[in-house]
Amino acid sequence: MILTAPLLEAVDILKRGGVVAYPTETVYGLGCDATNEKAVRKLFKIKGRPEKNPIPVLIASKDELPIYVLDVPAVARAWIEDFWPGPLTLVFRAASKFAPSLVAGTDKIALRVSSHPVAGELVRQLGLPLTTTSANRSGQAPARSAQEVGRALEGVDAVVDGGELIPSPASTVVDVTFDPPRVLRVGEISEEELMKGKK
Repeated sequence: MILTAPLLEAVDILKRGGVVAYPTETVYGLGCDATNEKAVRKLFKIKGRPEKNPIPVLIASKDELPIYVLDVPAVARAWIEDFWPGPLTLVFRAASKFAPSLVAGTDKIALRVSSHPVAGELVRQLGLPLTTTSANRSGQAPARSAQEVGRALEGVDAVVDGGELIPSPASTVVDVTFDPPRVLRVGEISEEELMKGKK
């Protein structure tokens, strides 16, 4: 059974290197301090995810980008203005702030600013980038409630209960290190919307 924790208690657990499940716009996510290598390895083990598969990260706001990425291309700046906070994940050249296993042998990191009030407040209170991968064993259906997290996973230190989430598409993922950028996954935001810059 996973401990249900209030948000500030969950923040304390994260600061101590724990792994916490929390609600996002789409499904429950698994979070840990993205700069803590030991915590990231624990998350990979809980999820059963191959370490060669990178995990995306939440940051508190676009203003933090210069801390965590080497450059922000003009097209990325435009999309950030149009779609952040929201379901758009952008892949950048990573600065050296992240746990080595998070970038999975690449020099890239996938970042997003969440529009979900719990996820957003969690990363703001933590004051550090927070991993955001679906709360399930790799290959299994993602959890949409705290109860499903408890049934699906072992080893999670706590879950912030945000109720049952309504099914919705995952975030759209675009690698902006290429020119032109490459859409890696079409989700909530279509390629047409990206081209139009429409929120």
